[in-house]
Parts: sequence; C-alpha cells; structure tokens
Amino acid sequence: MKKSVLKMVVPLFFLTLLVTACGPSPDTDKMKQGLLKQGVDAAQADCFVDAAKSAKGEAYNYMAEALVGGENVARSMQRVRRKYGPDQKGKLDEARKACIQ
Repeated sequence: MKKSVLKMVVPLFFLTLLVTACGPSPDTDKMKQGLLKQGVDAAQADCFVDAAKSAKGEAYNYMAEALVGGENVARSMQRVRRKYGPDQKGKLDEARKACIQ
C-alpha cells in the first residue's frame, strides 16, 4: 500500500514542479519593437530588454504587447503591476531606471 501511494505522489510532485517552473520565455523581439515604437533610443531599448529579463515571462510579454499596442512605458508598467503584482513591476521599473532616460 505504501509503495503504490509513493508511486503516485512522486510523479505528481515532479509534474507540479515542472509545470510551475516553466512558463513562457520573454519575447525580447516584441519588447524591443514596442520600445522603439514608443520613441525609445535603440541603445536604451537593448539595455532595457537585457535588464528586464529577470521579470517573469508572462509579465514581460504582457508589457511588450501593451507597448506594441501603443501604450507608453509608464502606462504599460502600471498594467503589469495591476495584473502581476508590485514585485514584477519593480523588476521592470529597475530596468527602466537603469536604461531609459
């Protein structure tokens, strides 16, 4: 009985671990495209794209979609904060402060 329960629990544990650890990867091309569309200098856009990779892929891609859709950097970051929480916005905000003047 113990072995059969263990045989079920262990794979479920690893499956859960795998699913939570994997998410969409940051779409750096779309982020750069959105930043350039908003008038950010190419060098600053490259810096931001690299610095902001520490944010979750979902939040990063959500911001990129907003930028490509025509929203400015500040407004798109507010949308990220509302949807994904302040620590995801914080990671993006740190990248903005370091790269975009």
